[in-house]
Amino acid sequence: MSQIIMPESFSETEILEVLKSEIKEYKNIVLISGKISLEKSSHIIEGISSDKNIIKIWYGGECSYSNVKNIIEQLEGKKYDLIIGLGGGKALDTAKVIADKLNIDIYTIPTIPATCANYTALSVMYNCDGSFASLYFMKRPPKKTFIDFNIIFNSPKKYYLAGIGDTLAKYYEVFLKTSNCSINFNSILGKKISELCKEIILNNVENSFEKLNSNFKEIVECIFITTGLVSLLVDQKYNGAIAHSVCYGLTQIKSIEKTKLHGEIVSYGLLLQLLIENKEQEYNKLKKIYTLIGLPTKLSQLCELKDFQDNENKVLDGIMSSPNLEELPLNVDKEIFRKVLYNN
Repeated sequence: MSQIIMPESFSETEILEVLKSEIKEYKNIVLISGKISLEKSSHIIEGISSDKNIIKIWYGGECSYSNVKNIIEQLEGKKYDLIIGLGGGKALDTAKVIADKLNIDIYTIPTIPATCANYTALSVMYNCDGSFASLYFMKRPPKKTFIDFNIIFNSPKKYYLAGIGDTLAKYYEVFLKTSNCSINFNSILGKKISELCKEIILNNVENSFEKLNSNFKEIVECIFITTGLVSLLVDQKYNGAIAHSVCYGLTQIKSIEKTKLHGEIVSYGLLLQLLIENKEQEYNKLKKIYTLIGLPTKLSQLCELKDFQDNENKVLDGIMSSPNLEELPLNVDKEIFRKVLYNN
């Protein structure tokens, strides 16, 4: 059976009035958020609190099964009819898992433009030390998502860059994975939409974070919605490839895991993917864009060479064990990854 379920999305310069209207039917709400996100969005929470019973819970600092378990235990014996996830990707992913396990409606409010976690029906789960653990697939995506351009524009630029890197990878990874196979209608539709992940970014990115203008808004909606649509539509086995595998391998290095964002690492992994695919022209095009806006183009911008050398086997094992390498229409091995990592 073919089925398409996607969140309703609302994008406004200020989202409060829309959100107030959309939560009218709910009375008892669980707000799961990051600490900084809650502080930066306090006007929104105060604006919806007057006639609602809202419990605020910190997501725990990591999207891990142990944090999910702790929060569910806090909610045990109480009845809530809506979960609102507020914050970055890990806070939203944590909220989505809890909503899925408790069968409660979930709305999402992203506060940084680093991922499309606000829109998707999966969560990236990590161990308590920050290393990648697994992917969690929920029964359906969030019911509604709310994008406040003011909040996003005032977030640190590094998150915007990370979102750009992750969005570009969506196009290139889907096209690599589906290059030599027959795909169903939903995947065909998602693949076609993925072209916008590249076109919108490359057409609007230069100087786009200097003003809250149409270029900025278009890229933000591309990060949050276009990328999320692709994730929902294409078969999960086509959703990630080499770029994300490199990311999960490199997070085995503690200095990278602690200081670099998912999208930053994925953007670097995408350059390696293009080298492995022998797409030199695309590699040079993206490298030029990366240099212009500040995304990493070489391993030394992510960590010290000694850090990589000390963790080389762990990194390579992490790459090769990534589920994103399944169904890959290329033959890859540790030596190929070792070579491109040392030479780029």
